[in-house]
Amino acid sequence: MASFYFRIGDIAKGMNYLDAAISYFPFEPSLWHLKVELYYRLMKEYFNNEEYDKAKDYLLKGLSVIDEAKNVNKWNMNPFVFNDNTIKLLQTMRYMLDNWNTDGIFDVNNIIHYSMFDLDINMDGIPDQWKMDDDLKSNITNNGELSIKTADWSYIYTQYPINLEKGKTYRIEVLVETPVSSISYYITGITQKSLSFINDKNKYFVEFTVEKEQNEEGNLIRIYVKDDCIVKNVLIKEITN
Repeated sequence: MASFYFRIGDIAKGMNYLDAAISYFPFEPSLWHLKVELYYRLMKEYFNNEEYDKAKDYLLKGLSVIDEAKNVNKWNMNPFVFNDNTIKLLQTMRYMLDNWNTDGIFDVNNIIHYSMFDLDINMDGIPDQWKMDDDLKSNITNNGELSIKTADWSYIYTQYPINLEKGKTYRIEVLVETPVSSISYYITGITQKSLSFINDKNKYFVEFTVEKEQNEEGNLIRIYVKDDCIVKNVLIKEITN
């Protein structure tokens, strides 16, 4: 019924039916995806029509689904996480919100990954976009950043594969609170070993062109650190000009 009302343009009634479905099956990730996707489509439609106030309203509603799902998970003995496609929509909306009044918003279609370290709906203390080396201790700060403590080299790596296409050029940026002595990256199927970033104060970045066809399952990205640090953001984007 929800999809019927969405098709005929009765968004409010469609959302009521979708919320009812979620109340019956609150731990089903696909239903949460439908809710995020709806807000994303409405946000995109109004943004493309230059109705920016309405677009931002739906953007905020889409991001508010994170807290809704987290509250549901408090009653779940086996907390779920959003699927890959849901996270892609949410990270796009977060990037747009963080760049709403800057020229950076025009890069939104080139964003491959935008970290949301406070996205932790299963409340295990690990951001849902990432996994951690067993030797690394981390926690999410009150500012939504990732605090890392390590006795030696350790790494974080992407939870879901990232598709990097042959012939395209990409940029990885890692923003930390204060400079670190050593930080490097490794991409499965692309680099043969970990490689150093270029340092620009507390920002570390690299640009590279993919020379191989990607793995069937995509590419995982590891970021190695040797020091305790606070990671403020990780951004991966395609360079198109």
